[in-house]
Amino acid sequence: MIFSALRTYLMLGQAGLMVPSQVLDWFAADWAEQGGDALSVAQRARLAVHLGDLLRQPMQPVALDESLITQMRGVLARLPQARRIYAQLVIRAAAEAPPPFRVEEAAGPGAAQILRRPSGAGLTEGVEGLYTRQGFHQVILPHLSDLGALLQNEAWVLGPARLPAAGDQAQRAVVQDVLGIYYRDYIARYEALLGDIDIIPFENPQHAAEGLRQLSQPDSPLLSLLNAIARQSLLSLPDDATATGAAETGAGLRDGRGDAPGSDSLGAVVEGHFRALRDLVNGTGGQPSAFERVRAVLADPRDGSSGRIGAAVRGGSSDPSRLLDRWLMQIRAARAAPEGSGLRSRLTQLWQSEVLPLCEKVTQGGYPFQPGAQAEVHPEDFLALFGPEGAIERFFQTHLTATEKAETDQNGAAQEDPALAPFVIAAFDRAAQIRDGFFAADLPSGAGFRLRPHRLGTHAPDAQDQRITLEVDGHRTAYGPEDFGDLIVPWPGRSGGARISLEPEREGVENSLHRHGPWALIRLLSAAEMRPSTEGGTLLLYRIGGRSVSFSLKSRGRFEDTLAALATFKCPQSF
Repeated sequence: MIFSALRTYLMLGQAGLMVPSQVLDWFAADWAEQGGDALSVAQRARLAVHLGDLLRQPMQPVALDESLITQMRGVLARLPQARRIYAQLVIRAAAEAPPPFRVEEAAGPGAAQILRRPSGAGLTEGVEGLYTRQGFHQVILPHLSDLGALLQNEAWVLGPARLPAAGDQAQRAVVQDVLGIYYRDYIARYEALLGDIDIIPFENPQHAAEGLRQLSQPDSPLLSLLNAIARQSLLSLPDDATATGAAETGAGLRDGRGDAPGSDSLGAVVEGHFRALRDLVNGTGGQPSAFERVRAVLADPRDGSSGRIGAAVRGGSSDPSRLLDRWLMQIRAARAAPEGSGLRSRLTQLWQSEVLPLCEKVTQGGYPFQPGAQAEVHPEDFLALFGPEGAIERFFQTHLTATEKAETDQNGAAQEDPALAPFVIAAFDRAAQIRDGFFAADLPSGAGFRLRPHRLGTHAPDAQDQRITLEVDGHRTAYGPEDFGDLIVPWPGRSGGARISLEPEREGVENSLHRHGPWALIRLLSAAEMRPSTEGGTLLLYRIGGRSVSFSLKSRGRFEDTLAALATFKCPQSF
């Protein structure tokens, strides 16, 4: 996003060739992120028309912030070249993407009567079209074959000091690195989808009978979905309509090494990762597939064993065998308790009454769950949800940990395992990351952060006279070059506001960085360039008007992991 923002800034400032479509793409993405529900699709379309008209008009030169340009170019230059190219590739290719992979279409008729997604996502959703076989062969590979254009496009944005890779060997290496990133994203999307599919609890005996009948069919929605995902994993086999062109393109991209050691085909990384899934649904060596176990369970509900809930929540797996075991347990539970009396149904009812209303209120309220949003979540609601005694932790300790400890009932029989979906497990893991990020173990009380100014980076004559002033919620703390000590900053404050100021002030450049509002401290911390700290925690690096200052942020984990957990946390809708 930084690359696109800088490119747009340079184009509008006439510091580079104006490409209206790229400017429009950036604004469209920004409106979608910043506007949220406030801007309808029709309103965004009208804004795009007006912007297009403006871009066709003569533009007056404007002075650009050279210090900001240098700073952003420095940030981009530190990113791996393949990561920068991949970000460009996805943006450029998005407009040509084929239709997405949709659960409902892949699972076929009856999917809604058998399957549900604990994330609350609809069965009409799935995986973006760029991450399908068709997207790979029709869009990604053709764009990568024009790598020279991508390299030239990034070169002028990064500045004259950054020359594109030269020579066939260097460009082939870049292609392989870009494909490696794409393959990881491809795998992650289908793993996430597999981890977000559950067998629904049946509402009554009639529903159970019909559901079990559908699951026992050779074309059951679950088996159809798994077969469709297995086919999407075969990236070396293009669609028939594109076989010839894709083969030619692929041949041009290979460098003799393939995608992995010992591989000679494009897509081998993805194919290898999902080989176990294909074996699960297709079988190997002419033997029946493991999926036949589903029919055995339907015929004999006594088959199988229970597991432990809490252990699953703290460290689940979505490999095919565990996926199958989880669905088998869900089928068994649905058959044994078809009227909402099963453990999953009870957990869902408790979650929806005790936690979900607050969870949705908080996570749909804006920042920090929507990083670019102006609207902000009320800090008190945030703490009520994620705090050490908040709703999520209380639910986990009361209902999930308690269930794990109750390994047997009064008759000595094994307790039912709810077979939680990996999506649900991941949600609890992210909640724990968020809690640990805001509630460091060594703080006296409540939420907050422990900061230590690390250094002032400058070789200016006044370096020995420089001071850092950190102001949070009206409280000012000043540091000199040798006066560094830990500062405990509680959060949230009463008035909001956070600022880093450098002294002595210099004319014509920025001398401070500040944020406003209840989340000002978090926004200020998030504005830093983050690196691992030698003291543990995270090193926050700020560049302000040509000067740099860094802080050590001490916490249980890396602060960027906390931010990532915030940006990706979704409330489970069911168990």
